[in-house]
Amino acid sequence: METNTIQEQKIIIAQFMGYIDNGCSEDGFLIDPETNNDVDLSEFNYVSDWNDLMTVVQKIESLELTDIDDFIKANRKNGLNRLDATYEAVVSFLKWHNSQQTQG
Repeated sequence: METNTIQEQKIIIAQFMGYIDNGCSEDGFLIDPETNNDVDLSEFNYVSDWNDLMTVVQKIESLELTDIDDFIKANRKNGLNRLDATYEAVVSFLKWHNSQQTQG
């Protein structure tokens, strides 16, 4: 994956998790909603840390909109390992979810 793509994906995931873009996301920062402090995007390890990624999966599952496992299984069929398949499933789901939010 390209670095720019990973940064964009981190922003999508972090915003879903409640972090706020105050216009500095292009500079690599979002606002932590609990502390109102800047958080460097490099601190988000969704692409490589199973624990960080699972907090996102749990939030997705709490929406009860879809079974995220279907997204993961589709990525596993494409030869990705479990972590990469789950990460790609999260990004795909969130892009879909965001598109539904803008339509509604």
